[in-house]
This record gives sequence, C-alpha cells and structure tokens, in this order.
Amino acid sequence: MYIRKLVPSDAPLMLEWMHDPDISRNFRADFASMTIHDAETFIRSSNKIDANGNINAAVSSDEGEYMGTVSLKHIDGHSGEFAIVMRKSAMGKGFAWFGMSWIIAGAFRDLCLEMVWWNVLKDNARAVRFYDKHNFKEMIDVPEEFVKRYENMNNLKWYCVNSPMTKTKTPTIIDSRLTTHDSRLTHIIVFIGLRIDYIHTLTTKILYLCSLVYVDRDFFVCSFMGGFLHAGQR
Repeated sequence: MYIRKLVPSDAPLMLEWMHDPDISRNFRADFASMTIHDAETFIRSSNKIDANGNINAAVSSDEGEYMGTVSLKHIDGHSGEFAIVMRKSAMGKGFAWFGMSWIIAGAFRDLCLEMVWWNVLKDNARAVRFYDKHNFKEMIDVPEEFVKRYENMNNLKWYCVNSPMTKTKTPTIIDSRLTTHDSRLTHIIVFIGLRIDYIHTLTTKILYLCSLVYVDRDFFVCSFMGGFLHAGQR
C-alpha cells in the first residue's frame, strides 16, 4: 500500500463508498446523492491548494487501486482536522491505519502543526473501536472554534493528538518510516534496514558465543596445564 494523488480514474470507486449506506450515514455530508460528476470535481479540486488549505490524498493498494481518501482540513498553522474514509473492501486490512499514520506524521514533520484533531459519531462503533484500540484519548475540553464547525451535532466523540514537540503529549503515531514523497520507496529502505539490523544482531550473537567458547578453551588449557605441573611436582 502507498499514498498518492487522487486521479480521475478513482471516481467510480469513490462513488462506491459514497453510495454505501453503512459508510455514508456516518458523515454529515449527503454523499448518497452524489454523482460521478461530483466525485470527479472533488478529485480535480483536491490537487489544488484551496482556500481552506485542505490536503486530500488516495490510500492505494500496491497495484494502484484506490482504497480510500485521507484528508487534513482547516489547517491554520497550529492545528488541522484529520479525516479518513475507506471502501468497505479495504476495511480491516491496515489501509486506514496506514493513511492515518501518513497524514499525521506529515502534519507534524512537514507542516509543523501543534495538534491534529477529529471527531466521530458516538454510535459509529467501528470508528470508535479503531481509535480506542490505538490508544487515542478523547478530547474533553474541545475548543469553541472546533465545536462551531459541527453545530447541531451533539452525538460526537472528539479526539486529538499533539505534536511530540509540545509539552503536553498524547499518544502519537509519528513513524519515521513514513514519507510525504513515495512511501513505496520508503518501505523498501525500511525492509533493507530491518535486514541489516537482523544480520548485525545475528553476528553479535555468533561473536559472543565464539568468545564464550574461546574463554572456556583457555580455562580448560590452563586447568589442564596446572594439573599437569602439579602432578609433576609430586
């Protein structure tokens, strides 16, 4: 899996989740009434920096198939709102976590934001279970400016994660393996790094065992020679 720009050919698969009632019912927007034209328009606009500074990207399979969209919205220089949506066929396969890790890592590392926040409907059991499983803490004192964006929506659970550079830290998912360039290349580098670590560890263990054998041999030789000399003295 990797992160890439949204492309026009993603529109039909994007429309798939928009028209899936199990998914679209968890969002404020009326995705059920969206058309292929709406999806194509969104994709075209996503590759431009809009007035709100939104960032949208595709979470893709290794074969390049669109699996979902990950976003960072309302970026104000200090914070940004995270959002993600996956096709039903992508759920439970790691795509959501991959996309979330990438966007939050980029928010802190590349945009130097202090906080990333988001919310979900409390009755969206799957999403709540996902965030709680990854130890994200609920945001209790929600800033008024965030609440205003979701007026008339009271059944929300709020989350946030702070930059590791801030004094107040919540569990973060910063991962140096992620990149805002080509995550496939990064994974190759990581794989090579893991192999090097494995070889280094294995070599260290072998050298350690050899040193034990060498010490035991010296001890045996010294003991044998000592006994031999002692016997000769008698």
